[in-house]
Amino acid sequence: MPNNLRNPNPLTRRAVLLRALAAAPLPAALLAACDRGTEGDTVEQSSVNVQATSTASATATNAPVETAVPTSTTGTTQPPYPPEPDRHFQITTWLPTIAMNPHLGWRKTSWIASRLALQPLVEFDADLNPVLALAREWPTLENGVLDPNGRWVTWRLRQGVRWHDGEAFDADDVIATWRFATDPRSSTVTTGDRFSLVTDIERIDDHTVTVHFSEPNSQWFDLFRDGDGVILPGHIFEPLIGQDTHYEDEVNLTIPGTGPWRITSFDRAGSRVRFERFPDYWEQVTPEFDTIEVSFLSGDPTSNAQLVLETGDADYTPALEAVPPEQLSELQAASTTGQVVTVPGLGVETLFLNFADPRAEPAERRSEPDTRHPLLSDRRVRQALSLAVPRDQIAEAYGVDRAEPFVHPLAAPASFHGDGIQAAPDFARARALLDDAGVNGGTFLIRTSVNPIRQRIQEILAAAFEELGFTIELDAIDAGVFFSQDPDNPGSYGRFYADMQIYTPSFGIAPYPLEWAEQFRSNRIAATANQWSEPNLTRYANPAFDRLHDQARIEMDPERQIQLWRGMLSILTDDVVVIPLVRRDTLAAISNRVAHAGFSPWAIAPSWNLQHWTVNE
Repeated sequence: MPNNLRNPNPLTRRAVLLRALAAAPLPAALLAACDRGTEGDTVEQSSVNVQATSTASATATNAPVETAVPTSTTGTTQPPYPPEPDRHFQITTWLPTIAMNPHLGWRKTSWIASRLALQPLVEFDADLNPVLALAREWPTLENGVLDPNGRWVTWRLRQGVRWHDGEAFDADDVIATWRFATDPRSSTVTTGDRFSLVTDIERIDDHTVTVHFSEPNSQWFDLFRDGDGVILPGHIFEPLIGQDTHYEDEVNLTIPGTGPWRITSFDRAGSRVRFERFPDYWEQVTPEFDTIEVSFLSGDPTSNAQLVLETGDADYTPALEAVPPEQLSELQAASTTGQVVTVPGLGVETLFLNFADPRAEPAERRSEPDTRHPLLSDRRVRQALSLAVPRDQIAEAYGVDRAEPFVHPLAAPASFHGDGIQAAPDFARARALLDDAGVNGGTFLIRTSVNPIRQRIQEILAAAFEELGFTIELDAIDAGVFFSQDPDNPGSYGRFYADMQIYTPSFGIAPYPLEWAEQFRSNRIAATANQWSEPNLTRYANPAFDRLHDQARIEMDPERQIQLWRGMLSILTDDVVVIPLVRRDTLAAISNRVAHAGFSPWAIAPSWNLQHWTVNE
């Protein structure tokens, strides 16, 4: 695809992130905040400089990034809407923003909006350097604030930070966020592995807290990281602890934050969230944009791309991976208003297999974990299906410079697995496995969300599986329905009323993906009893996997951690729990007036450092 923001060497661009992550054992790098050893890929252009780093100092020193707190604030008044065009930034999203509280709002679009106003303690740039937000220091063994056995960590917090309503940020806000996020009546979605080992958060002083764990916690750094680890204002949410709280409540729509922009209005019906620059923001930086709007203008990613690349009505839109490559190429070639940007992706487009029976009788027994799929319960059938997958064709459906064939369910850190490229399909071996299993046909329903590329993938898989003698039925469901968390929705991917379903899992993708592995644990299986809210949608159960995952949660030795993760991934691969298809890059469109934008694949929301983006004069 013609895109003058790309690295001229596509292999280098595709491989750069995985190579960087393989350069050193990940847990050791995080414990010591040490040099990653490999630079990230920096793509420079005359009009846009898209860097997969946070700031120049992070790249130069590989050290946590901290900007001095200003000694005084201006208290200036920001312009009301309608904003000045050259000082306004328009973001359009493919799903509505449903809340400003990411502990309650599960959609990525909610994270994009909320991250403009709310901040975590820390983020990670593309090279896995810690980038400090509300923390003023990265905990290490050397500075005495990290237990070598992983049972506690002390966070020193920034001083002089104000919430948008004028209240001071302090240790009580961190404690209140933890209590609210883990309160069973809060209906939060961030209560899984992230906080499960926390026994207490101790207030040391106004700007210091110590987090205590029930056992060694190798993921100590992940509690208050990224878009779903943001800190909430304790003076607002502490009184709500113990009460029923839902994302649509007014308190979750207009939250004061500590970020560079404060929310001015939330139009739920029109899915339009507006922000203005916060004059008392703690960081010594003046954002280029006085006002920002995050709007759901179209559920079609192609239409969103047109708003940036064709009409210039928007400055940024994410998640363009679903736009057919030929369409995106045409838009890019003709555009005078914007460009397509690419960030090496962590997502693996995956074919999920149902170990339960989606046709069980009576109807309320469908896909219950104590039923068995008549065909997919046999490992030989699953192996045969995997051997028949033409991953090169699926990569072509995305565009060969946007995706690569991949055989591992987890893309990164690369040190946990190894090379991910697979040879061509082997139909002879696949048929031999089916003969050995005594299987000479059957019917499979493959379900996914509506988008042109996924429908093409369905067709590619259908042709391959039909060559093995199976009858294939295809079903495409609107993305808002397919990914719905509504327990009464029979078309949701959580219910999994199909034999197979296709999507790219984003749950728990992290520098240390313990939450990601929850989707394969025996005690996290989705079922009627838990309203299909648990992450294990395949209904797969293996005590050996659970044991390795339990050990990985407490193991502090970096080399041993790598072996544990390789063991977990080997189980998933050998048992063919899922069938990985391709590793996908992340695509977005951005206005030509942006001169510098910083992206990190480890940050859920691209808005994590929007205050550092610059514009062309």
